[in-house]
Amino acid sequence: MSDRDAKAAAEVELNTQVLAFGAKNPFPMERLYFGAKRRPKAAYITPTAEGYKRVWEDFSGLAKDLALKDKNLVGLITADLAGEKSDPNIARILNKPGVTLPDGTTLNLPLKSIADVEKDIEVGRVWNAYVAYKADLNKLARDKGFASYASVEVLRDALKNYANQLGEFSPNWKFEFNSRKSQNTPYKYAWGLTKIVNNDAFMKKHGNTQFWVDTEALMRYRDNYVKLYQDAPSGSKSKVQNAWNEYLNQVIPLVDPKLANIIDRYLENDSLTEVGNE
Repeated sequence: MSDRDAKAAAEVELNTQVLAFGAKNPFPMERLYFGAKRRPKAAYITPTAEGYKRVWEDFSGLAKDLALKDKNLVGLITADLAGEKSDPNIARILNKPGVTLPDGTTLNLPLKSIADVEKDIEVGRVWNAYVAYKADLNKLARDKGFASYASVEVLRDALKNYANQLGEFSPNWKFEFNSRKSQNTPYKYAWGLTKIVNNDAFMKKHGNTQFWVDTEALMRYRDNYVKLYQDAPSGSKSKVQNAWNEYLNQVIPLVDPKLANIIDRYLENDSLTEVGNE
């Protein structure tokens, strides 16, 4: 069972019990982590001994390189550890005021207001709705013999219309959704993941896990699409971008679930900017 399926099953089980005790509404699962949401971080590091060791000891140089591009990318070093049981001692260390990332950036940001946390919860719920709707469209497309929703114009339009509806419901989500395009977030995450899979020392130690095997293959495929995009006539470049988006949605159910989550949130709508050696 994937992390996503396990969380969904746990939520169903909890709400079955809550409703059995007479509750009228499902339990808002996001509020289990309300306190943690008030303590934002420059980068999310999986709070385990292995996660700490990777960032501050074994691969601190790699962490510095990632932070120079974008602080959020540092957490990718521990992306395959997502969902593992938190180590209370490591969590305590990471939550200490003044703790810094290897590049000197303060890890713990100022405490968020309750209003800001409520906004984050709303945005998270809308993201989940968007991802779930897209998954339904992908299933519908595959049932009809297509690779993904991106292969069918009417389904692409359906997702676009749904995104517009979600944006009207939640302007905060709309801003985040659009900002990921304007800030070229897919390129940044592709850059970060490529930087990691090209690090021989890291891959020698961790590259045999399914997450990093899948990630390395995905970044190699992206390189191929980037070359196709560069060589394509100006009138055909959008077709290459659409083909890459089709491929991403085709592999979401096949890759490691943690990588699937990254694809869903950060890698779609890629401008196919080349990842260089910078």
